[in-house]
Amino acid sequence: MQKTIKSDMIRLNLIMILLVTVCISGLHLYQIYHYTIRQNQEEIMTMSEQARNSLNYMLNQLDVLQYQIVDSLTQSAEYDRNSRGWTRESIEFLKNTENQFQTFRRAVPFVTNIYWLDNYGKLYTTDSYINRDLFRENRTLCQLESERKDDCYASPFIPEYQMDGDIVSVFSYLKNVYRINRGREKRGVLQIDMRTSYLEELLGLINGNPYCLAYITAQDGSLFWFPDQSYKEKGQDHDLVYPLNNGWQLRVRYSNAFARKSLKDNLMSSIILLFIMIPLSILSVYKYSGYLTGPLQKLTKRMKRLETGELIEIHTISKFEEIRILEQGYNSMIAKMDDMMTKMTEIRTENINAKLLALQAQINPHFLANSFELIRSLAIQKHSSDIENIAEALAMMYRYILNENQEKVTFEEELAYVKNYIRIQEYRFERSVEVLYRVAPEALSCKMSRLLIQPLVENAFIHGLELRDGVRWIMITGTVEEDRLYVEVKDNGIGIAPERLRMLTDDICEYARADGASMKKTGENRDSIGLKNVNKRLYLGYGEESCLKITSVPEQGTSVSFRICADKEEANGGI
Repeated sequence: MQKTIKSDMIRLNLIMILLVTVCISGLHLYQIYHYTIRQNQEEIMTMSEQARNSLNYMLNQLDVLQYQIVDSLTQSAEYDRNSRGWTRESIEFLKNTENQFQTFRRAVPFVTNIYWLDNYGKLYTTDSYINRDLFRENRTLCQLESERKDDCYASPFIPEYQMDGDIVSVFSYLKNVYRINRGREKRGVLQIDMRTSYLEELLGLINGNPYCLAYITAQDGSLFWFPDQSYKEKGQDHDLVYPLNNGWQLRVRYSNAFARKSLKDNLMSSIILLFIMIPLSILSVYKYSGYLTGPLQKLTKRMKRLETGELIEIHTISKFEEIRILEQGYNSMIAKMDDMMTKMTEIRTENINAKLLALQAQINPHFLANSFELIRSLAIQKHSSDIENIAEALAMMYRYILNENQEKVTFEEELAYVKNYIRIQEYRFERSVEVLYRVAPEALSCKMSRLLIQPLVENAFIHGLELRDGVRWIMITGTVEEDRLYVEVKDNGIGIAPERLRMLTDDICEYARADGASMKKTGENRDSIGLKNVNKRLYLGYGEESCLKITSVPEQGTSVSFRICADKEEANGGI
């Protein structure tokens, strides 16, 4: 029995079903044993450590703030004076101190107000709505005095000493301030009120979960701050304790219900992942069976590349009979198409050469008629050896034109032909036109089609300089830029009006793109026949990107240029 794709695919599908079953079982066990309570504990511990770091950062800011406030107070000489009444110096000290307090308060986002009560009853504060009598009797000052410490923290409360404004819950830091260089003589009490909501913000990530609870206890273990939220106690609870820099403790409690809910979510994720892995498993099986489908894929790719013109035979013949018949038929078709395309290419090349020869034939009689008429005119007007020079130049040009064995010439040979043409025009214009050459040595050896530059020079003489008075010049440029030969013929003639330049550009472009019948109809207009022919030959021989580029400014001159592929032969020098 011959080996077929069908029999092998049946066996591979059975293997695929087995692999998918194994993957489902393995993923299920993996989800049960891996995504357990430990994963949820690590997540809670990470959030708790982040909250602890944020709280410690807040306490460090508070510590720096109270040192800055005490330092600012001690900088003034008024701080250490014994003065119960108000003097001009003490009033000035009050203003400066309260201004500094405002600066400190704005620098720390969680601080609401700063108070300093000296031992003479004078109150310095940032609070504009304070009742000074109620402040002197508030519970925070009593707490500091009762604890007999230099500083303490007051748990969150609503400040009764605020009479108006935005009254919010605050917690306070209090500190006894002493005189400088007088031992333990008390100078006053510093109180800093802070937003309770700031603690809620820092612990909001943990308390946002109904199965977790984060709160703060004081140094003695008493409750300092507890969130206003519900907590679901289901199953065994777990506690995490994190000490803070000031002696507080951050306590985090979570229940097993949170872990069980997370485990259910993980199981659901595993099911989703399972449905994703099933097609991946199928793809892996098909990749493993590539030795079966590989020959078909190779044949398909060859057929697609055949659409772009690439004729590539298949050298490795498949061991499967069905594919082997297709590959042999494909190779036979490729051989026939290659032979047919070769013949079509030869026919197309002959057609293009015929068109180029026909375009060249249109230029030669036109120029020769003008040259012979010039020789006749000079012969009638005067007897001069100039006629000999003109005849010599004309003979050299004629030999160049009649050399049909050479389709392409070097830029140097084309330039020699143009110079002979310029020798003849110098007699016509009585040597009043200066011709300049800017030719790079590497450009001389570049190959190009014949009779591409002379029509451009003729156009510059006849249409650009003939009607211009004064200094007249033509510049011929030949350079190589990025493996392309750049040729430009530029004059300082009368130029071309913008509307006429647009019409001329459209006309020569339309002529270049026209086919045989259209070209004949378009060519009946003999205007700018030299430019049309040159542009048509550039279009056929080098492509549309090599067509003529014409720029002109009235009364300043015209530039005609083109770029072609710089096919080179050995260079002979420069100009």
